[in-house]
Amino acid sequence: MNNTLNDLLIDWHHWAKRWTPHAEPTTGAMWRGVKSSRQWEDTLDIADESQHNATMQAIEFAVSEMEPTYRTALQINARNLATGVSVWSSPRLPTDLQSRAQLLGLARQELSAKLAKAGLLE
Repeated sequence: MNNTLNDLLIDWHHWAKRWTPHAEPTTGAMWRGVKSSRQWEDTLDIADESQHNATMQAIEFAVSEMEPTYRTALQINARNLATGVSVWSSPRLPTDLQSRAQLLGLARQELSAKLAKAGLLE
């Protein structure tokens, strides 16, 4: 389950990275959810993408409902997992390595419980 959670956090980091806090030049409110033509994709590709987006949105919601220090710990953990190095940190987290590891463990445990309840983890 730990590897599955790591994989989900890596995917979530890459998925969330595409979000920008400002409107992009080609994005108007009317066109925000419009997708380009998918005529070259088969129905399985479209279904997989839709499932992936739903999973990422569920993770985003679960993390957003957590207390701020847990949320920060998970965001930093996801970034470190995605980059393959543990160099990212945050001043919002404890400076003591043991306290930080304990906080991350509790945050991952809470997220795992929420994702299991949503049917995303076993």
